[in-house]
Amino acid sequence: MGLAGSELIRAGKQYGLTTREEVFADRGYQADGSLVPRSQPGALIENEEQALAQTLEMVQHGRVKSITGEWATVTAQTVCLHGDGEHALAFARRLRSTFAEKEIVVAA
Repeated sequence: MGLAGSELIRAGKQYGLTTREEVFADRGYQADGSLVPRSQPGALIENEEQALAQTLEMVQHGRVKSITGEWATVTAQTVCLHGDGEHALAFARRLRSTFAEKEIVVAA
């Protein structure tokens, strides 16, 4: 498992390994599909509505809007939710409920 579109995923596929591409619900993305470094503005998405909308866009449409406004292509096979935030559990429940409403399959 690695960041969607990353070198880790490319190398794993090159060597015939089973890979899973991960996207992040609450992280900002750069135009090339990489994460915004935590030291830069826009690295963290603290607004729950924005994080939910971003996650749905990535899962349903395979793209994410970068902090500069361009769309980056992503493959969302797994979604990372950071559990250290104050509202992490509530957000996870809401995301799961929204996935069910939109008939997005969640599997282990």
